[in-house]
Amino acid sequence: MARNDIHSTKNFQPDDYDFVDHFGHMKVPNMDRQDHEGFTLSEPYGEHVMAEYDERGHGKDNPHADMFQCDICGARFVHGAGLIHRETNLLITVGGQCMEGIALVGSLKVGQKWEAVKRDRKRRERAGKMRKMLVENPGINAALKTDHYISKDLRAKALEWGDLSEKQIALAFKLQSDVANRPDELEGRPVPADGERHTVEATILGTKLVDGYMGGQEEKMLVQVEVDGGAFKLYGGVPAAIADAQWDGQRQRLEDDPEHKNAWPELKGAKIKFTARFKIKDDPNFAIISRPTKVSVLKWGDE
Repeated sequence: MARNDIHSTKNFQPDDYDFVDHFGHMKVPNMDRQDHEGFTLSEPYGEHVMAEYDERGHGKDNPHADMFQCDICGARFVHGAGLIHRETNLLITVGGQCMEGIALVGSLKVGQKWEAVKRDRKRRERAGKMRKMLVENPGINAALKTDHYISKDLRAKALEWGDLSEKQIALAFKLQSDVANRPDELEGRPVPADGERHTVEATILGTKLVDGYMGGQEEKMLVQVEVDGGAFKLYGGVPAAIADAQWDGQRQRLEDDPEHKNAWPELKGAKIKFTARFKIKDDPNFAIISRPTKVSVLKWGDE
């Protein structure tokens, strides 16, 4: 029976479809797995196309139930491409001469197919690592969705590589706990804007490395100063005196306990005191620290 649907040879309009990707099976070098004729076994590529085809319920609306049967002419194929019909959102598959001659989708060369196989191998490897990490670390998926810039970076690394180190996983859980237990934001108070130097006691909210002079890096800190039932925030470089105090603090901790774990004093949450001028820009409750002096650490963040 002659076909007269929109995907048939005589009615097919290439401009009505969006290209998804190529897919198929290819013989690949693998000495550990050979078929009965001594050739290396084939491996799939474009598995994401196959998965989407299955998810959409193949055979329900497609002209042919088998994704390795061309939905334009009906011929079977080994290497093909997936297309989405924009009007119906239907994913169809095409192969053989129809792929280039009617659908106007170029076929892949052997080297390109081999590269696609390798990409899918890596994708499967990442997925396997990810599943293993999720099973061995219950709750890590939720921890990586924490609203924190470091958590977002860790999540990106996990998606890229498939897993994280033990330290990175521990950091993800710590950030989740820190954010969950973060105190309520204090109401903003104006920063002293008289141009004079002021002595303040502040809490370090966080630190980060930024690009500095001549390609180097500089550690910056965001601190909060509580005043009159509210607070204002200050930003600037971590003073050398604080870095020196960290070294002294670590040395003292190791002297008191040679097997001390995490002997390096924690800056986040530390209480510090310093004298400085404040440069206000747009926000009256936020300023840049200018030339801090008389810097001292009152309490470390992990004490």
